[in-house]
Amino acid sequence: MISHKLQSEEKNISPYNLLFIIGNALTLMLPAAYFMLLFWNAKHLSPNVIYDPKTYLPISVETHPPTAKWKVYLNICLIIMILFHWLIMVWWNERRKNRIMSFITTMLIFGYPCSICWFFFFLRLDNPPWRERGRWQAQDGSQYVDLNEWHTTALGLLEYESKRTAKWKILGITNGDWPRTWIPLVRNVKQAADSSNLIASSNGGMLFNLSGYPNCCYYAYDLQNGIFYGNGGEESRGNSIMSISSFASIGPNDKLYSPDVNIIIQNITQAPEGSDFEIQPQGSPLGVPSPSLLRQDLNNPSPAVREAAQIMLDAIEQKSAGSHQKIRQTLDPKP
Repeated sequence: MISHKLQSEEKNISPYNLLFIIGNALTLMLPAAYFMLLFWNAKHLSPNVIYDPKTYLPISVETHPPTAKWKVYLNICLIIMILFHWLIMVWWNERRKNRIMSFITTMLIFGYPCSICWFFFFLRLDNPPWRERGRWQAQDGSQYVDLNEWHTTALGLLEYESKRTAKWKILGITNGDWPRTWIPLVRNVKQAADSSNLIASSNGGMLFNLSGYPNCCYYAYDLQNGIFYGNGGEESRGNSIMSISSFASIGPNDKLYSPDVNIIIQNITQAPEGSDFEIQPQGSPLGVPSPSLLRQDLNNPSPAVREAAQIMLDAIEQKSAGSHQKIRQTLDPKP
């Protein structure tokens, strides 16, 4: 009798049974541990934004470096391993007729991927991170960044940076989507070779944002006077980017980047008949400089700017196919 009891206990704690118990324990522990890691990561990487109590506009933002690819691949491998483990446990529980654990594991197989999708696509949408889209460093070592958070675009000045976070003082905000307010910026050849979202004027006095199309400038910043030019709203302190000349980044001896000039000429010739080039409402800019600004550019120190501004003014006044062909030949002379 005693011998039979010992044999029964020995059978109950056999390696096969022990492995089965451990497997079911992991079935319940693995998703809990993984979700704890996800929520800790989300809390740690959530943007720390300080808002102005009066305007509720951000005045300070923290950003984090993008997740390394190996971490993304590791997460994918962990998810696949967990799902594979559950499939094995479903099969094993079915064989041992453990219906409760089989049902629980089956629900986990279907619910776990849905939970992960909910976490990334809904939970993170409530607190989206600010993304860096380009940096520019001044001669004194100051670093400026082009920041984006959904439909908001901002210019930040670096206050603090470590391996895990960077803190930026917000210098100005504008909208990144509709209604769009922008100017067609003419760059010099050196600026056109720069792929960054932020470029400086030749004299280093202005900073320009380039987003979307190559020469679409959504905001500018006067580095000397600390003035931000955006959509002209409260977040831009009433300063509109459309009051800035399209040639503001050009120096006296710079060579103009002809594709930028040609895009403006094309926008002039393709504009609807009767368009008012002087008044361009938000949301529907024609991609053409204001004629009043072009007239001011006729006094620009740069001969190339004066010539291009005169050609654009002529195109606005004439808006004919013959003058357009003449403009093309003037801007792109054949060798």
